Amino acid sequence: NPVSGDTTLWGLSGDPVNGTGWIDPVPQDRFMMISAGPFDLAAGKKNAMTVAIVIEPGINFLEAVTKLKDRAAEIKQEFKDSLEIITTGVPVKPPAKIEKFKLKQNYPNPFNPVTTLRFQTNQPGQTSLIIYNLLGQEIRRILDKNLAPGNYELLWDGKNDAGQSLSSGIYFARLKNGKQSRLIKMVLVR
Repeated sequence: NPVSGDTTLWGLSGDPVNGTGWIDPVPQDRFMMISAGPFDLAAGKKNAMTVAIVIEPGINFLEAVTKLKDRAAEIKQEFKDSLEIITTGVPVKPPAKIEKFKLKQNYPNPFNPVTTLRFQTNQPGQTSLIIYNLLGQEIRRILDKNLAPGNYELLWDGKNDAGQSLSSGIYFARLKNGKQSRLIKMVLVR
């Protein structure tokens, strides 16, 4: 800060609607990019600094924009009005519509000890991803919640619901959303 001499850092993204993430060291499901320097913000010097706050329209777009404008005002106040704030909008391309309900083959397969399960849902609703053994017994419920249409990726660590490591063998992953269901075969090798 050129006025107080304090170091001022804004290196975290966050949720502008509920205020979380500004001090969250590991913001979940957010991307962040910092490109800076070298620059000196010594008192009396003039420098150009760009602060980009990117949002994607959501459930409460108006409130998000209002919170972001408030955040820009806080940054300006921190520098005692020595910054010119320019607000601009860039249209965000809406995500492509998911056409198919799909459970992709796990990777790696065979696996030890962890494998990745990727899937996509094309309709909102209660979605479950359950691991079964060869006898059809439920071994692990990895997911059971309401999901919006989209692409998802989860890890399975080769353990059952009790946290016990499973033995080598063939297991099945079943994805279900409403009346839609998909099944894949996986091989665990210890």
